[in-house]
Amino acid sequence: MNYRVTDGVLTLFPQGRIDSGNADSTEKEMRAVCVANAVPGLILDLEKLAYISSAGLRVVLRLRKDYPEMKMINASAEVYDILDMTGFTEMIPVSKAYRRLSIEGCEMIGQGANGTVYRLDGETVIKVYRHADSLPEIRRERELARKAFVAGLPTAIPYDVVRVGEGYGSVFEMLNAGSVADILKKEP
Repeated sequence: MNYRVTDGVLTLFPQGRIDSGNADSTEKEMRAVCVANAVPGLILDLEKLAYISSAGLRVVLRLRKDYPEMKMINASAEVYDILDMTGFTEMIPVSKAYRRLSIEGCEMIGQGANGTVYRLDGETVIKVYRHADSLPEIRRERELARKAFVAGLPTAIPYDVVRVGEGYGSVFEMLNAGSVADILKKEP
């Protein structure tokens, strides 16, 4: 079982499937890692988990008894649907995995203090943030854009947060506008 310990939180990375054929051995392996690391927090990173059956869900419930604040992150759409349908999303905080995009071959159209903007296609652009831990910054920028839009100010609204390599990006609908730098060049 792959794992990582950071600031008193153990993150386990289950892979493949957890079903009736391997639920018992998976639980033993998870518990052995938990005992060996003896930290108060637990996160299950589900990025590489393709499927979880009712036997796997029972493993999660038993772990939750020992870690009441446990979280599940990076659930694929398929795994998230199983967790949602069975009510786990109401008992345990579960977050979906971010869609992955590549900027390879994309035109760079601007840079700023927080990131670089690329044209994905004729209708969309993506702002790729400089820091790997930029999710709080993305949430703040999204909220500011929403408030500006509600106040009647013309602004681009990000409609998706995605993974780009090891970092994050915000996807925007392309605006028929220029950057401040372009405007200043044309009309100093």
